[in-house]
Amino acid sequence: MNVFPQNPVWFSLKLISALRNSENCTYKPSIRQAIAICKLILARFLNRGECEVDDFIDIAVVTSPLENQDIAKKIARELLSISESLKGINPQKLASSDIFGEFKAKDLLNSSETDFSELDEIFDDFDFLQKHFDEIENLDVDALMESTFSSFFDRFGDKLQEEPYKTALDVIDKNAIANFDKMKDLKSLLEYAKNLLRKKINNLEPEDIGSAKKLGILEEIIKKSKTSREKILSQFAKTDSPDKVKPLKEAFQGNFLDALNIADFAIKGNILDEKSKSVVKDLFQKILVNLVAI
Repeated sequence: MNVFPQNPVWFSLKLISALRNSENCTYKPSIRQAIAICKLILARFLNRGECEVDDFIDIAVVTSPLENQDIAKKIARELLSISESLKGINPQKLASSDIFGEFKAKDLLNSSETDFSELDEIFDDFDFLQKHFDEIENLDVDALMESTFSSFFDRFGDKLQEEPYKTALDVIDKNAIANFDKMKDLKSLLEYAKNLLRKKINNLEPEDIGSAKKLGILEEIIKKSKTSREKILSQFAKTDSPDKVKPLKEAFQGNFLDALNIADFAIKGNILDEKSKSVVKDLFQKILVNLVAI
């Protein structure tokens, strides 16, 4: 099981190298930023039990000056995209590859204006971080999760088969590597699952809307999401009024492709009941008739 989307030390060094080589990078970053990126990735994993592609990108951005943040985000995305196709290759070979140009640790240090009295400390930092990441990668995460969950189940038993706790467990299973030993009670279980969904707002999957309803955070999605499909389907799932399909009708009056996207999202998430599916089908037919007539 891959705990991190890529070796964090490799990622941070390659990112800093690429930023320095970019003509669009206003301020050339120091090797200290690479160390900071590694430490934040480790801290995020230890705090949340997960660290995904978006976390790597976020950390690359927040450790950069404002003037560098757009280019840092772009390079981080490209780097992780390339690394996805290279998984399984020895990271040491990757570090010496020509991705984003020739890269050697010596070149990185020489161009950083680093006080050479700090070199031992810098190398010690990287060595320390790499050892920590190696230890985490070598953990039998599945066995660890099973062990901590068994302890949690022993404490709360059959309650975990009831809603909303059952949904919370399902959300956690699909989205995180969770240490249940850190959860003191069922309330903390629910809050952990809610936070996982909050973090996915603007990138929610269809089934997440149903989970959000059971966990009581649809209103937050409606307020915070910038995507029309999440807003509309959350509003749809929230209300029990006879006119609950009104937002869908309004969506079909706008951009047709957007409406298709929203309908597809709803169908995949099993949000539409039979009556609502019939309404959507009628809307499709009317729009298609109008398109043919044009």
